[in-house]
Amino acid sequence: MNPPEETSLSKENYQAMAEVRRSLWTSGLKGMGYGSVLGYSLHVGAKSIQSWSMKRTNGVSSSAAQVSTARYFLQGITFNKNTAFLSVMAGGALGAYVMSSVAGKNAVHNLHPVFEKGKNTFGTRYQRLIEQSQALEEEKERELRRLKRRETVIDRMAYGHGLSDSHGGHWTEEDEDQ
Repeated sequence: MNPPEETSLSKENYQAMAEVRRSLWTSGLKGMGYGSVLGYSLHVGAKSIQSWSMKRTNGVSSSAAQVSTARYFLQGITFNKNTAFLSVMAGGALGAYVMSSVAGKNAVHNLHPVFEKGKNTFGTRYQRLIEQSQALEEEKERELRRLKRRETVIDRMAYGHGLSDSHGGHWTEEDEDQ
């Protein structure tokens, strides 16, 4: 019940898979940390911009106040511990996703020998016979299509229709005088 030696993985292949897995996890955890810090920093920055914007416009009458772009974007948000938690969690999730995706794309070349192992098919006798039968059926269908095309071309030539679609295969006498 042991698989053939050609399909089993070597120690180097297992080490390569473990190294890629390790790089994905470590990069994901680093990304979660960086993203959480960045999310909290953005939360604090947005909170300070909102308070600065409010102080700036509170001293001026509301009819003469020009609403800044920052106030326009931040006017309906109340910054509290819930929005801080949301910023930390969203930043961590986004950072983990980005960093682990980048690490996976950078490390996938280490897995090419592992992918090559499953490339050869060592099917049973029945599976090989089924594949041969399907190949013969495809060959028969291809031959029937070829014969049908040949018959169509002969038919079009025999009954006065040309192979070209221009003028529908019929030429008028006006065109011959020119």
